Amino acid sequence: KVACDGLIECAKDEEVRGRCVTKLKASVLLTLLAYANVFCWFCIPLRIVYAVFGWPDLEAWSDAMGFRLPLELAILWQLSFLVPHVYFVLLELFATSHIDEMFFATLRTLNKPLHDDLLKRKRDSYWATVWKVTKRSLQMIFFGIILSILSFTPYLGYFVFPAASTYLHMKVVGKQVGLILGVLSLIPAVQPYAGAVLKLMLASYSMSKDLLAPYQLRLHDRTQQVYLNRRYFGSLLGFCAPFVLLTSVPVLGIFIFPLSQAATPYLLVNILARNQSKDLVTPLFGEEHVPPYVKPGKGSSALPAHEKALDPVVG
Repeated sequence: KVACDGLIECAKDEEVRGRCVTKLKASVLLTLLAYANVFCWFCIPLRIVYAVFGWPDLEAWSDAMGFRLPLELAILWQLSFLVPHVYFVLLELFATSHIDEMFFATLRTLNKPLHDDLLKRKRDSYWATVWKVTKRSLQMIFFGIILSILSFTPYLGYFVFPAASTYLHMKVVGKQVGLILGVLSLIPAVQPYAGAVLKLMLASYSMSKDLLAPYQLRLHDRTQQVYLNRRYFGSLLGFCAPFVLLTSVPVLGIFIFPLSQAATPYLLVNILARNQSKDLVTPLFGEEHVPPYVKPGKGSSALPAHEKALDPVVG
């Protein structure tokens, strides 16, 4: 809900629309580079692995989709969820100001005091950012490789993706519901969809860190960073999942990338407002500039009228 409301509000804002248009040329170039990197560093090596070991028959998968794709493009189709991550890695390495400009343009309109206070804080150094981005990328690659290898292990491989799905679902929807979803993913007919959901969750979580980088890289207290990522894990996934799906579409992604960056302040203000309404929580930087959120039915909302779009996402 916050993602949709943020997109609508950004589309209404003339300044944000103008900035999105000016960034389209860079977005086109970065999107093409992202696909090229995914193709070179993931598709070609996997093609070699499939040729040597004869693992999943992606040509048959192409036929099942109703149309024929070259094997390399079939692999690229399955790895399209990596494109948003690679896109933001390129931004962090070569165009850091691109992320900050879109983020702060919306935040200035949404909450000027928070914008001014956050802008005063020094961002992490370039090399510290490079290390964080590289570390997260290697973790994703390592996690994917381990899951892939284990999935081909006799007997054990059957439980690999259901176990990983159960773990992530528990973090989002709680232990009971997560366990139920994990058991359901053991059903052979459900497993392909469970694998797709798992990839979507991993990509969404990574994208949330990229979109919130202008805020998180100014939080010099690691306790706040860890708390934000863990306590609002479900909200981060709920906000980013639609953007991962949209940006994975080749042409559409060119236009969605700048909009996703511009809409992120709505998620940040939403989290800061909700954090004040909870007991025994870690305070987050900037929440003093945001009125605390009051749930509907428990008194009138403390949010201003122009921030009604910030009702929290479920989870």
